[in-house]
Amino acid sequence: MHRDSIALIMCVLFCFLFYNVSECFYFSLSITFFMMHKVRTIQLEVRIYLFFCCCCCCCCCFFTFHSIFLLLLLPSPSMPASSATMSLADFQREIDGLAPGRYTLERTIGAGSYGVVIRAVDRQDGNSLVAIKRVNKEIFDEVILAKRILREIKLLAHFDDENIIGLKNVLTPQNEDHFEHFYIIMNIMETDLRQVLRSGQQLTEAHIQFFLYQALRALHIIHSAGVIHRDITPANILVNTNCDLKICDFGLAKEESDQGEYMTDYVTMRWYRAPELVMEDKKYSTQIDVWGLGCILGELLGSRPLFQGKDRVNQLDKIVDIIGTPSEADIDAVGSAAAQKYIKKKGMRPPPDWRARYPNASHAALDLLARMLVFNPNKRITVLEAMRHPFLADLHDTADDHIHYKLFAFNENEHKNIKDVKRAIYVESIRFHQQGPAGGEVVSSAVTAAPSVACSVSPAQPSPQPSNPSSPQPTAATANNNNNSNNNQPLSVTARGDGRSAQQTIEKDVPENENDKNFDR
Repeated sequence: MHRDSIALIMCVLFCFLFYNVSECFYFSLSITFFMMHKVRTIQLEVRIYLFFCCCCCCCCCFFTFHSIFLLLLLPSPSMPASSATMSLADFQREIDGLAPGRYTLERTIGAGSYGVVIRAVDRQDGNSLVAIKRVNKEIFDEVILAKRILREIKLLAHFDDENIIGLKNVLTPQNEDHFEHFYIIMNIMETDLRQVLRSGQQLTEAHIQFFLYQALRALHIIHSAGVIHRDITPANILVNTNCDLKICDFGLAKEESDQGEYMTDYVTMRWYRAPELVMEDKKYSTQIDVWGLGCILGELLGSRPLFQGKDRVNQLDKIVDIIGTPSEADIDAVGSAAAQKYIKKKGMRPPPDWRARYPNASHAALDLLARMLVFNPNKRITVLEAMRHPFLADLHDTADDHIHYKLFAFNENEHKNIKDVKRAIYVESIRFHQQGPAGGEVVSSAVTAAPSVACSVSPAQPSPQPSNPSSPQPTAATANNNNNSNNNQPLSVTARGDGRSAQQTIEKDVPENENDKNFDR
C-alpha cells in the first residue's frame, strides 16, 4: 500500500474520531444545561452535571477505542497480508511480480503457521509441475527459525540427485534488507510412503526392494556430505506412481561433525527414533537414519509401524520387547545412565522371531531387517553395507558406491541476526537467477552403463521420468523375486491428492519430550 493511501486513511480516521468526540461532548453538554435549567436545587444540579460529564468521558473513550481498533485492522504499508487471508489470485499476482509469466499456480496443497505450499506449472521448464513454498514474514520473528530455513535452502541446493528432493529456484523481493517473505520452488511428487501404506494397496517384495534401495542410495549421498537427515519417516519419503522415490524435508538435518545446540533427542517422529535417541544420548551418528529406514522396512513388510510408543519410556519398552534385551556391554554403550539402569531393571526379553512376525517375507529381507534394527549403533549395518546386501543384489549398482559429495558446512555464528539471515537468503536467490540449481560438488563418482528398466508409470497417472540415466531401476531379475506374482507387469503404486513436496506444512517445532516420562521415575 502506498504512503498517499495511508495518509488519506489516517486523515479519514482522525476526522471520524474528532466528529464522534465533538458530538458526544455537545450532546452531553446540552442535556446538562437543560437539566440545570429545570432543576432548582444547586446540589442536584452539580450531581447532574457531574453525571453527564462522566457520560461524556465514557462516550469519548468508546469512540476513541473504536477508531484505534479500525486503524489496527488496516494493513500496514510494510506488512503484506498474511498468507492465511490471501487467495490464489493474490499469490499469482505476487509471484508474477518476482518472476513474470513463469509460474502458473494451480492449487494450495499445504499450509501452516509459517507459510503455504502451492502446486504450480513452470512455463520455462517444459510445463513441468513444481511445488512453490511461500515462507511468511513470521519466520523472521526468531533467529533460530530463520537459520533453520536458511540451512534447509543450502542443503537442498547442495544436493543434485534424482533420489533427493531438488531445489529449483528461490525468489525474493529486490530489496535484500527489507523483504518479509520469499518463495522456494522445489520438485513435486505424487504421494509419499505414509499415504501408500495407509491406502492398503498390496506391495510386492519387488516394490519394497525398489523403494528401499533408492532410499539407501539417497542416504548414502546425504551421509557422504557429512549430513545426518534426522527425520527419516514414511511421510518424508516421496514417491511417484512409477515408484520413483525422493527423500525430502531437511528441516532437522544437521552436520555430523556439529555437536552443538541442535544435537538433541528431539529429532524425527517417536516411532522411528533410534535407541540412542530414545535413551537421551546427545552424541549420535548417521546410524540413526539407518534405524529409521529399518523401521520403515518393517512397516513395508507388515503394513503397520513396528514400535508404536506412547512416550519416551514406552517407546524404549516397545523396542526392547520386540528386538530383545541387549547385552550388558551394548546397554552400557548407549544412552544416559538413567536409561541404561531402566533397561537393566526390565528383565530379559527373548531375541526377535522375525519369521513369525513376517511369515511371507523372504529370508534375505528378514536378514537385512535384523541387521538394520540392531540396538548398538556401532554394530548396526551401515548404509553402504545395506546397499550391497543380497536382498538388494539385483538393484545394486557399483557406481552408486563411489558417489561422494563435498562436505556440507553451515556456520551458525556467521549469521548473528535476522538481517544476516535475510542477506544470505537473498544471495542464494541471486545465485539461482545467475547460475541455476548447480547442486553440490560431486567429489568422486564412477560411471557405468545404466541397468535395464522394468518400472514404468501407469498410463492414467503420468509422472516425470528420472533425469539421470544412471538411476537404479529394477531389472528383470527383480521382477521374478519372491512374492511378485505379476512378473511381467511394471511396478506401480496408486497416488491420491494433489502432490507432495518438502515440508508440506511449515510449523515451529514443539518439543514433545517436555511432558514425556523420564527414566528416573
